[in-house]
Amino acid sequence: MLCCINDRKKLLLSVCARKARALFCSLSSNGSVHAEVSSSLAPFLRWCAREKALIVGRQAHHGLLKSGLEKDIFLGNLLLHMYCSCGALHEGSALFSRMEQRNEFSWRIIIVALIQYGHVNQALQIFEEMLFKGAVPDRLTFIAVITGCCPLGRTCLERGNVLHYLVIIFNLNADAIIGNSLITMYGRNDSLADARCTFDVMPSRDVVSWNATITAYASNAHFEEAVDLFRQMDLQPNNLTFLAVLSAAANPSILEFGMYVHSLVLASKYKSDVSVNNALINMYGRCASLKGAEDTFDEMEERNDISWTTMLAVYVEHGDDTQGFQLYEQMLQECVLPNSVTFVTYLNLCVKKEALAPGKRTHGCIASVSQGKGQANLKGGQQVQACLSSNRIPLDGSFGTALVRLSTD
Repeated sequence: MLCCINDRKKLLLSVCARKARALFCSLSSNGSVHAEVSSSLAPFLRWCAREKALIVGRQAHHGLLKSGLEKDIFLGNLLLHMYCSCGALHEGSALFSRMEQRNEFSWRIIIVALIQYGHVNQALQIFEEMLFKGAVPDRLTFIAVITGCCPLGRTCLERGNVLHYLVIIFNLNADAIIGNSLITMYGRNDSLADARCTFDVMPSRDVVSWNATITAYASNAHFEEAVDLFRQMDLQPNNLTFLAVLSAAANPSILEFGMYVHSLVLASKYKSDVSVNNALINMYGRCASLKGAEDTFDEMEERNDISWTTMLAVYVEHGDDTQGFQLYEQMLQECVLPNSVTFVTYLNLCVKKEALAPGKRTHGCIASVSQGKGQANLKGGQQVQACLSSNRIPLDGSFGTALVRLSTD
């Protein structure tokens, strides 16, 4: 089936290439069919970008060069978009440099592509060039630069402050998406006062605005502020809101609030959301409510490896070692593949109980899975082995630490 699909795709590309060559062969030397070519070629270049048909797109570009139509800003932008969509940034950058005319779309296409492929410094240089030449960035360009060029660190925060100033200068500070991007940027860089100020002065806020600000507080361990802001929320929370505020419920004194959030979840369309339920299990565990965690886990209609791992961690944290061993065995019997955190958590449980035999079995499982062999000697039978054989678990330092502790304790 896949071979058949690939053959059809190759045939389609071949047909398109012939049509492209025929189209350019029909061009008159004086460019009198410019309008006809633009209307015919535009959807073709968009198709090349969408299908990543770089070879055919290059042939179209060659035809435009011969006809002198590469200088047309509309077709030039489509060519630039095609190259960037195909990941041919070198050719895209070269085309951009040759463009005698550029508009806001030209600048945005190359800046977004460079950020997307990790060339942040080059993207910033082009953004600065854009400003120097008097071009006005549009909202999408600002969103891309704020989101992609200001991840972490003091330098990034200073850069973000400059971008925020430019947003105000270009009268885009009322844009909710730009505001949300600024809040996220400030939150990632521990600048909570700036994040809250941006939130407070927004003329209109959506649920993303609330989520970004709550997340900024919670991720920087300002749990009380996160909870207070959630209480003030005047919009219907979504699953990301629940995930953000539940991460702020971090101690037994806030259990009552966590139960209140749980009641909101049960009354919403997210009551069966796996990620939200995993966050509830974690919240109950951190708030010292083992029963709350168990009830949430038992009532889940669907579970993933994170669900099992979170519940296992709760048992280990609360010292219910017997239940921890039983849960791990049940997980394997249901053919749920442990992830790296599961292994580390279970090995730490083995260390705590001085359970060398199950720890060695888990060590064998880790070795087998990391080598792709899937020959783990684990309870749970052939189902687990078959499940393990098709997966690879990345090893990290946590495994080594846990294994050394198991061998020495």
